[in-house]
Amino acid sequence: MQNSKLAEAYTQINNKGISVYKSGNIRNDYFKIRTRNYYQLILKIYFSREDQKQLLDYFDKIFVSKISMNLKSFIKNQIITERKQLHSTFLQIIVSTDETKFETADYDLVLKDFFKSLKPFKIKIKGISFAPDTILLKGFPEIDLKLHRMQLRDILNQHNLLMKERYQIKTSHISIVRFLTTITKNELTELLDASSNKSILNPQEFIICTAKQITLEESNYVDRTRHQSILSKYTL
Repeated sequence: MQNSKLAEAYTQINNKGISVYKSGNIRNDYFKIRTRNYYQLILKIYFSREDQKQLLDYFDKIFVSKISMNLKSFIKNQIITERKQLHSTFLQIIVSTDETKFETADYDLVLKDFFKSLKPFKIKIKGISFAPDTILLKGFPEIDLKLHRMQLRDILNQHNLLMKERYQIKTSHISIVRFLTTITKNELTELLDASSNKSILNPQEFIICTAKQITLEESNYVDRTRHQSILSKYTL
């Protein structure tokens, strides 16, 4: 049931992306807001070096190897997530448009207690979704992350700790490409074709990554080079 709901969410993301592409453009949200202050307090699932490598290899196999040189050139000019920055979001706790120094000690106490009961879990990576401004690897965790996220929201509220999510995350995706530049008509046509290609959206091939640690960090939502601070790590 959980995976079917996730699959539906990824399909909705892809349909929205296709709708934007058909309008004759891509949405450059990253480009538009990258100069703004957009700070967040966030919980991220980072992956081991071995998993990072297989994520990039998987992306190359199911997407890059299947597209034209023209589209490959376009993709290379976008923001491609660095290997060590590959992650899936567990929960975005606070988003602020001001450069705020979050008081995190109380959050850390609650989070340490919460993650004591969570064991390492596997995430199946299978296929791609094309959002209006991002290309995503689709993740399907073996645990019910929606339930754990709701439990954590409730606990934070019980402790009167501020929650200000940009949106309530439903998926376990990994953002691998963010659109930065404008796109030509031919590139857009090829991107539209890729976003409808079943062998890219839902290939038979998949990989398994393991979540072993959750990281609490402050960062700029758009440009991590401007502001990033790892505050705490919770080993599962």
